[in-house]
Amino acid sequence: ATILVASLAITSVSPVVSAQISQPDIIQEHWYHSYATLTLDVNAWADDHPEIVKLLVVGQTELGRNLWMLQISDWSQEAKPDGSAKEVVYIDGGHHGNEHLGTELAFLVAEFYIEGWAAGEKSAIDVLTTTELHILIMLNADGNDFDTRWNVNQVDLNRNYDHYWNTCPTTQPGSSAFSESETLANSVYMNEVVPHADLYVTMHTGVWIMLYPWGKWPEQPSDWEMYHHIRDEVNSNISDIPIRNANQGLYPNCGTSRDYGYGVMGFPTFTFETDDEQFLLGSVEAISDRLGEELGVMHYLIENVWYWRARLVVDSLTFDGSQAELSISNLGRASTTNATLVYVDEDGSEHVPWISIDGGLCSLDSQFNYSLQGCGFQVNATNTTRVNFDFGDIELSGNGKFQLHYQKRVIDSSMWVTEDVPGNMVISGIIASGGDIFSDDIRFLFLFLVILMALNAAWRGRRNLDNQIKSEVFSAEANFSSSENVRIFDTRAGIRDLFMRPSFHEPVVDGVRAIAVLWVLLFHAWFFHNPEWTSGHEIPWYESVFENPMFLWLVQGGLGVDMFFVISGFLIGAILLKEINRSDGLNMRRFYARRFLRLVPVYLVAMMAAVYFLEGHNVENAWANILYLNNFLSIDDQFMGWCWSLAIEEQFYLVAPLFLLIMRKSESFLQWSVFLLVLGWALRIFALEINELPVYWDLMDLGSETWVGRFDHTYDNFYTRYGGLLIGVIAAWIHVNRKEDVKEFYGSNRLRPILLSFTALILFLFATFLEQRHLTESHYTIRLTWYAIERDLFGLSLAILIMSALHSKDLIAGGLRRLLSSRALYPVAQLSYSAYLMHEMIMIWMFPKSTEFLIVTIGLGPNITFVVNIVFAIALTLISASVLYVTVERPCMRFRKHPFMSQIDGTSDSVDSLRGNRVSTLGAIDAEIASS
Repeated sequence: ATILVASLAITSVSPVVSAQISQPDIIQEHWYHSYATLTLDVNAWADDHPEIVKLLVVGQTELGRNLWMLQISDWSQEAKPDGSAKEVVYIDGGHHGNEHLGTELAFLVAEFYIEGWAAGEKSAIDVLTTTELHILIMLNADGNDFDTRWNVNQVDLNRNYDHYWNTCPTTQPGSSAFSESETLANSVYMNEVVPHADLYVTMHTGVWIMLYPWGKWPEQPSDWEMYHHIRDEVNSNISDIPIRNANQGLYPNCGTSRDYGYGVMGFPTFTFETDDEQFLLGSVEAISDRLGEELGVMHYLIENVWYWRARLVVDSLTFDGSQAELSISNLGRASTTNATLVYVDEDGSEHVPWISIDGGLCSLDSQFNYSLQGCGFQVNATNTTRVNFDFGDIELSGNGKFQLHYQKRVIDSSMWVTEDVPGNMVISGIIASGGDIFSDDIRFLFLFLVILMALNAAWRGRRNLDNQIKSEVFSAEANFSSSENVRIFDTRAGIRDLFMRPSFHEPVVDGVRAIAVLWVLLFHAWFFHNPEWTSGHEIPWYESVFENPMFLWLVQGGLGVDMFFVISGFLIGAILLKEINRSDGLNMRRFYARRFLRLVPVYLVAMMAAVYFLEGHNVENAWANILYLNNFLSIDDQFMGWCWSLAIEEQFYLVAPLFLLIMRKSESFLQWSVFLLVLGWALRIFALEINELPVYWDLMDLGSETWVGRFDHTYDNFYTRYGGLLIGVIAAWIHVNRKEDVKEFYGSNRLRPILLSFTALILFLFATFLEQRHLTESHYTIRLTWYAIERDLFGLSLAILIMSALHSKDLIAGGLRRLLSSRALYPVAQLSYSAYLMHEMIMIWMFPKSTEFLIVTIGLGPNITFVVNIVFAIALTLISASVLYVTVERPCMRFRKHPFMSQIDGTSDSVDSLRGNRVSTLGAIDAEIASS
C-alpha cells in the first residue's frame, strides 16, 4: 500500500524538469493508460489474484516512477506437471512514451491470461500451468505521461542498449549504453531473472509489422529457420502482418532491445509494431479488429513457446564395440550447431568420444569446453540426423550415463543445456546402416566424373562426326533398321543423335520442347534462391525478380510444364489415333513397352542419383515414384517432388487409349473434349473451395500450410491438370483426322491464318503475363474464373501457334517457325527429359553450399552469387543430362528395335514390313511420331 500511495503521489505533482528540456504539460485526459491508471490496475490484479500474479518494482524512471513488473503463472507449482521447468516469456512495452498502442497491447496480453484464469478459460489455464509470463507494461512512464517519444533526458530508450550502441544513423542514443535508469533496469532483469527466456517481445507502435533481428545488418539472423517458420505459420493461419528482418523491413537501427535480447541474451526476439491507425476510445475494452489480430499472434507465440528452441530427442544410441551411432531428432523449430555427446562415469567424470566432423575427426577430452566451436554436430530444425562416435579407450560401466550438451539456438549467445539420454535408448549391437552415404566431397567427385564422362564421349565421337554428318542421309533404314543390325550401346551414334536433327524431326516441335525445359530450368534456378536453400542468405535479386513486371514470364515458369503436357498430348495422341485408324484397335503391349523403355530406365538412374544429392530425404517414399503415384502424396512427403508431372503423364497414358478407343467412331469427339475441358475447370474450382484455399497462390510463402495445401490439392493432381494433355490430343485429332481441312484452312485464304496466329499470340502472352496477384482487387468471381481457365487458355493458344507454325505461311507463323527451328535449340530439346529429372536435385544440393562459399568465403555480393549459381546449375544440369542421354536414353530407345522387343509386343512382322521403306514418304510429324 505504501508503494502504491507513493507511486500515485509522484503523478499528482508537476515533475521537476531540467531547465534545458522543454516538455509539454502532463496529459491527464488520456485515452490510454497513464502511469497512475496503470499503477491502479496492476496493483488490483496483484490483490485480486495472488495465486497467479506477483507484482514487483524492478527499478524507477529518471523521475522516480516505479517500473512495475508482472510475473504471471500458476505459482502453486514451481514446475510443469511433468516435472520439467516452465518456459519463460518476457514482454515489455512503452519504450517510446507516445507509442501508446504498444503499451496497451502488453497490457491486453496480461489481462487476457489473468482474467482468463479467473474465468476458468482452458487456454489461459494451460499456458499459466506450463509458462511464466514476465510483463513490464510501461518502461518509459515519464515519456508516456508527457506524450513524448523520449524519456525525461530526451534519450531514445530503444537506442540505449549495449548492442552496437550508437553505430547506426540515429538520434538521442544517450551518453553511453545503459546511461538511462529505465534501460539499465530492463537489462538487469533480463540477465538476473530471465536469462533463460524462450521468447522476448518488445511492443511498439508505428508501421504495422513484426521485426526480427537484425536491425544493424540486412543479413538473416543465425536462427533464420525459426523466424521463417513463425512468419509462415502466422501469415498462413492468423494474420497477414508483414514479418521481416528489421534492417530491411523498417530501417537500419542499432542499440535496440530486440537486437540486445537476441545478440547478447540469445532470446528469440521480435519487435511488435502495432498499427498506428488503431485507437481505443474510452477504455481498452473497445478493441479494434486489427488489435484482435495482434492478440491472436501473441497467443500463438506464447502458446507455442516450447518450440522456439532446439529440442533434441535421442531415438537410439547403438554400440558396436567402441564404435557408436547416435540417431537424434530435433522437435524444435530452431537448429543447434555444436551439440556433443558426453559419457559421465560413476565417479562423475566426463568423457567425450571422438566425433566425425565433415569427413575428419575432432579429438576431445574430459576438459572439453562446451562452447568450443567446430567440435560438435549439427541438428537442423524439425530434422533427424545420425552421428558416428569412437569411444576408444573410454570404459563404459553400468552405473554411468550419457548426456547431450547443446545450445538452444544457433546464435552464439544462446544458453547451453545438458540433458540425460534415456537408458532405454542405449542399444548394444551392430550399428544401423543409413545416414549420409555420400559426403559432400564424394558428391563433388561424382559431378566431376560426370563431366569427365561427357568430355570423353565427346572426344571419342569427334574424329568421325564431321564426315558422318556430311555423308549420312537419314533413311528409313537408319530409323527402322532390321533387327539383326541393331547396336544398343553406340556412344558415337548417341552423340550424333544429340546434335544432328534427322530429316523426320519437326523443328517446330523440337523448338517448343527446348523452350519449355529452359523456362522450367530458369524458373527453378530463381525459385531455389529462397533463403530456405541459400543457407539463410537473402538475395535482393530474388525478390526483385518477383516484383519486376519485366520478369513476370520467369515467375510464371510453371507454365513450362503445361508446354510439355501439350506436346506430350499431341505426339502420343497422334500415335494412338493413327494406329486406331489403321487397325481399328490398339496394340497396348507395344504402346506400353515403348513408353516403358522411353521413360523408366533413365528415371530409375536419376532416382539413384537423387538418393545421394537429396541426402535420402523422403527416400522411403520412392516406391510411389516407381509406381507413378507420387502425386498422391503431399509435396512434403514426396521423393523427387518435381516428378509429380511425370506421374500425371503416366496416368494420362492409362486414360488416353481408352478415351480414344471409345471415341474412335464418334462424330462428337470435339464436343466431348470441350465438355471434359469445362469439367476440368469445375474440378479446379471444387478442389479450391472444398479445401478452403485462397485463389492467389503466393510463391514467396514457401512451406506454409496454405502453400502446401495449394500444391497438394490443386497443382499436382491429374484431375486438375489434364487440360494441357487433352488440348494436345485435340490438336492431334485435328492433325490426323482433319488433315485436308487443315490444309484448306491455311491455304485458301491469307487473312484467316494471320488473324488466328495473331489471336493465339495475344492469348499466349496474356496467359503468360497475367498473374493472380494482379487481380487481387478484382471481384472474387473474376479471380476464380481466371484461376480455372488460365492454364488451358495458355495450352490452347500454344497448340494453335504450333499448328500455325507447321502449316501456315503468314508473317507471324513464319517468324515463329524460324525461331523454333534454330539449330541451337535441338540439343536442348533432346536433353529435355533427362535435364528435367536432374535439375532440381542439383539445385537443391548445390545452392546452400555454393551460396555460403561464394558470399562468406570468396566475398562475392549476393546478386553476383545469384548469377553464378544459375549459370553453374544449368551447366551441370545439361552436362549430367547429356551423359544420361548418351548412356541410358538412346540405348534404351534403340533397344525397342531389338528382336527381343518385337517378340514381346508381337510386332516382328510389322518391323520387317518397315524394312526398306524410306521415311521421306511420311510427313515430318508422322515420322517423328513413329519413332517416339
